[in-house]
Amino acid sequence: MKHILVPLDGSSLAERVLPYVREIAKIAKVDVTLLQVLDDRGQEAFIAEDAMVAHADGKETSSPRRPPYDTDDAEYARTYMADMVADLSRDGIEAQSIIRVGQPAEIIVEMAGAAGTMIAMATHGYSGVRRLALGSVADKVVHLSEGPVFLVRGDVEVAEPRFHRLLVPLDDTPVAKQVLPCAIDFAEQAGAELLLLRAIQPFVDHYAELQPFGYTQPPDEQWLMEQRAEIKRDLLGHAELVRQRHAATRAMVCDGDPAEVIVEEAKRLCADVIIMATHGRSGLQRWAMGSVADTVLHHTCKPMVLVRAHHNHN
Repeated sequence: MKHILVPLDGSSLAERVLPYVREIAKIAKVDVTLLQVLDDRGQEAFIAEDAMVAHADGKETSSPRRPPYDTDDAEYARTYMADMVADLSRDGIEAQSIIRVGQPAEIIVEMAGAAGTMIAMATHGYSGVRRLALGSVADKVVHLSEGPVFLVRGDVEVAEPRFHRLLVPLDDTPVAKQVLPCAIDFAEQAGAELLLLRAIQPFVDHYAELQPFGYTQPPDEQWLMEQRAEIKRDLLGHAELVRQRHAATRAMVCDGDPAEVIVEEAKRLCADVIIMATHGRSGLQRWAMGSVADTVLHHTCKPMVLVRAHHNHN
């Protein structure tokens, strides 16, 4: 990571990511660019998401830092961003600001195009029908960005950001393991412990899925035990390779639905951040394949780093 791009929109929700940005910038010794995108659809569209979020629960989840302003008022935006840059500069962080006009998600991804750039932003964290109704700039960014995206829940307050334990969920695919270089680098810079986690989904779930394809008999207990042992060996093998670069590494295997296990273990282990790969698909393809990373994002209170995986990666 060489650079951090931080989208802001003048709301306290968006600013929830800034304490983490300060710590990451100091740890990784990188500079920061603050980006404000004035939505070219006008003020109503620009603030619609926060307004709808407020009404969804009957309470306000994000209030403006200052009195509401017209999104076409570039002068106000410049003043606001200058204040944000000054706040970071007082902490010894090299920072600059950029103001653009356009569609927020597309502009954010475009500005983060340079290799080594990580996007850091807040998300409202809603899922299901409310998420579909509200839309989410953060959700769009995650599924468009080629680089890593650091996300925090805007509705969760943290007294002091920490990076002592990093939880890294893995599975048996090369896609998931593409997250390891990013996780190792982060752990090395922060002096953090890496927690490698493998969730084994109960075979009964797979059996139910396979029955329509002619699989009528579940495997015997011995086969299941052998498969579990093989999964453990695979994870321990990866843990040993990771330890060659970062000694403070642990590996663990848990039974259960992967997304549920990740959320529960992150809480039990007091993980400070979850780092995992996402396939980055969208629309029907994403819906058909499902996404553990997407489910975790909308059910955990922990910050996450989502790394775009490439399926042709060797």
